[in-house]
Amino acid sequence: MFAILALLGARAEAEPVSFVEALRRVRPSVVCILCTKGADQRVGAGVVVDREGNVLTVAHLINGCIPRAQLASKRLLSLRLVGVDAALDLAVLRLEGDKALALPPPATFAPSLEVGEPVAALGQPAGLPMVASAGIVGALDVEAPSSAGVASGQRWRLVATDATTAPGSSGGPLVRTDGTIAGLVVMTHTEARLTLAHGVPALLQGMARIAAANAAPVPARATSAPRRSRP
Repeated sequence: MFAILALLGARAEAEPVSFVEALRRVRPSVVCILCTKGADQRVGAGVVVDREGNVLTVAHLINGCIPRAQLASKRLLSLRLVGVDAALDLAVLRLEGDKALALPPPATFAPSLEVGEPVAALGQPAGLPMVASAGIVGALDVEAPSSAGVASGQRWRLVATDATTAPGSSGGPLVRTDGTIAGLVVMTHTEARLTLAHGVPALLQGMARIAAANAAPVPARATSAPRRSRP
């Protein structure tokens, strides 16, 4: 069981800053996820969502593998699966390790998002160190096609941005200039050269469902198709 303490930041109190400062604020809350399955190794990212060390990422990244987390400090910790929301391709993992050592701080989620806002995507493509790429929000209500692997009967309404991502960016956050999280990268649209991400409402919905499945209450304040590939 876990408690979701990822708070929605108040837009009135969140003053825009440079991406330099925004990424400095959020980087400690972002972990690199290393997934080993036999000789195969996949790399992605996740976001720490509470002070218990729970990490939100995309489920397809960790499917069938043994995941570990590399923190911003380069520490390696084991990850234990808490739960999956298959409908939204989201998963919550728990950082495991020496509890005497400080866990990363939880991220803060943006209360809203607008078309035209600048955002940066954080990920670890091609085994590089954590990489940031900047762009703007192009759309807030992009429907993911069935070819994207959406569960039958489900509809994903995704955030689209021209911030560049590549394989290794799955589960990485979209970051606003105030250092709040605006979404979680799910896939790329290779022909349109767009990154598609779950927005905050979908993330909170997925976390709430995983929490409910683990009998954990959620605090009220937490509140032919174009070719696509998953990063």
